[in-house]
Amino acid sequence: MKITFVGTASGRTSAERAASCLYVETGSGNFLIDAGDGAARGIVRLGIPFHAVGALFISHMHPDHASGLIPLLQQFYLAERTDPLTVYLPASAAGKMEDLLSLFWMDSRKWPFDLRLTRWETGVPVRTGNFEIRPLENGHLPARGESFSFILREGGKQCVYTADVDGLGHLRKAGGRTDLLISECTHIGVDDILRFSVENNISRIVVTHIPDGTDTDSEMKKIPDGGVTLRFARDGDTVTV
Repeated sequence: MKITFVGTASGRTSAERAASCLYVETGSGNFLIDAGDGAARGIVRLGIPFHAVGALFISHMHPDHASGLIPLLQQFYLAERTDPLTVYLPASAAGKMEDLLSLFWMDSRKWPFDLRLTRWETGVPVRTGNFEIRPLENGHLPARGESFSFILREGGKQCVYTADVDGLGHLRKAGGRTDLLISECTHIGVDDILRFSVENNISRIVVTHIPDGTDTDSEMKKIPDGGVTLRFARDGDTVTV
C-alpha cells in the first residue's frame, strides 16, 4: 500500500499546500481519500491519471476535505472516463449530492461513466480484493454518521488515517497492530499524537493537515528517543505501508 499526500494543508488556504487529499495505491486498485480545495490540480501536478482512481472516500463535508469534489468530478467527465466511479459519503451528503451537481448544471446521467453515491455505514468495511477501508465515527461533527476516521488494511498491514478529530480515543476500536498512523495536527497537538502512539505501540507517524507557520523543528524535538519516528508531510510526499 503506497500513499501519496496530494494535499496537506489545514482549513486555512495556503500558498504552499493544497487542502486535504490522499491518493492510495493498492494491489486491488487506487483510491482517493478526501478531496479538499485543489485536489484536481494536485492530481494533475503529480501526474496521476484521472482514470486511475477507482473510488473516492470522503471523511466529512467540511470544505477543506470535500470542496474539491465537484471540480474533481468535472475532470473525470472531461477526461472521458468510462469506468464506474463510487463516491462514499457521510449520511446527509449522500442524499444531496445530485442536487449539488445540478446547481453547477452537471447531470451525471449524461456522463460516460456511472456515478454511484454511497452512504457510509459506521464500522462496515468497504472491500476491494485484498484491500479494505473501515470507517470509524470520530465525533468531529455533532451529528451521527457525519464524520469518520479510516482504518486501511492490505496484506496484513494496517494504516490509520484520523481525518479531523477532537481526540484519538475512538481509534482504540481499530483493533490489530497499526503499522502507520496518519494524523492531523490542527485540532489536536503533536503531544497528543505522540502520547497516543506510545500508549498503543505505534512506531510510525506522518502528520498532515498542517497550519502554515507550524514550527516543525520545535515539534520534532518532542519525539522521545527510540521507538517512534514522526515526520511532517508535504504535498507530493509518499509513504509505503
